[in-house]
Amino acid sequence: MADQGDKEGDRRAEAGQRRPEGRGVFLRGRARPATHTLVAFIDEYRARFGGVEPICRTLTEHDCKIAPSTYYAAKKRAAEPSARQVRDAALKELITEVR
Repeated sequence: MADQGDKEGDRRAEAGQRRPEGRGVFLRGRARPATHTLVAFIDEYRARFGGVEPICRTLTEHDCKIAPSTYYAAKKRAAEPSARQVRDAALKELITEVR
């Protein structure tokens, strides 16, 4: 192909000459937003749309899969610190004392 580089390190095509039909579809249109983003979205609109379940169902229909249990688990994790977070806080205090 004329637009392929001959030497190692050559660019295969300039930015304006790339063919979009030849690109792969790895995660295109399938990658959903991060869970914390979806949780924030649900928090913002849950009163308006009748709760968590209808929003999760609609998001799932539009390829942003999130189960209501995932939402509630994320809320619980945010409200209660994990054992690791509690231990890290205690260790930070000890490190500050020693330092």
